[in-house]
Amino acid sequence: MASAPKLVQAVEEEFENRMFECILDFRGVTFMDSEAIKDVIALRRKLLERGIRLAIVNTRGPVTRILSIVDPLGNLTGWEGIPQDFS
Repeated sequence: MASAPKLVQAVEEEFENRMFECILDFRGVTFMDSEAIKDVIALRRKLLERGIRLAIVNTRGPVTRILSIVDPLGNLTGWEGIPQDFS
């Protein structure tokens, strides 16, 4: 996920637009390195500080596996009522 810094920047640019929820569709993401994981976790913290919920949806294969390891409680992958195959 070499574009993680661009993703974080794009989401941060939306902070001023009264965002209440942030849903990231990872349908096309096939790999996440440690920097991407760090960036996504930092982004979640920034969103929570502003009262914005984050959900990562449509993860597949290795990305699902790594998120289950770094986030065993599922805090990054959604909230009650949002399906993982959200479209």
